[in-house]
Amino acid sequence: MIQPLNIRKWIARSSRAMTLRRGFSIIELLVVVVVIAVLAAIAFPKYNKAVDETHKREAKTTLEIIRSAQQAYKIDTDEYYPVSSLASNATAADEARSVLNIDIYNNDDWEYSVGVNSDSSTATATATRRRGYSRDNVSMDMATGDSW
Repeated sequence: MIQPLNIRKWIARSSRAMTLRRGFSIIELLVVVVVIAVLAAIAFPKYNKAVDETHKREAKTTLEIIRSAQQAYKIDTDEYYPVSSLASNATAADEARSVLNIDIYNNDDWEYSVGVNSDSSTATATATRRRGYSRDNVSMDMATGDSW
């Protein structure tokens, strides 16, 4: 004979089992934390390198703008415009931006300058790194556009 299902007993038994196995064990949580830490240790250096490369590309693009302005100035005057620094608060830099007709201001990452030799026939623009993942410079020859 089939015994009728005692719902109260079954509910009591299943709710007891649920209260005994409600959360995760400490080992399971530690394994998850370790896996996340390993993934973060792999991802963060790659992320920082990608951000650094993006900032370098930004500096090279700005140096290209400076190069174009210097080339236009050289066509008109047969010499490069001497700019010691394109710092945003310097009076000479404001004049240089006005003469070269460029709208470049230093940001927190880079400071831009143009070095012109004594006879104003050659020039090199440099972006000096102020902060970031690596402390390096990006330079560009104004005549050829070569950067290093």
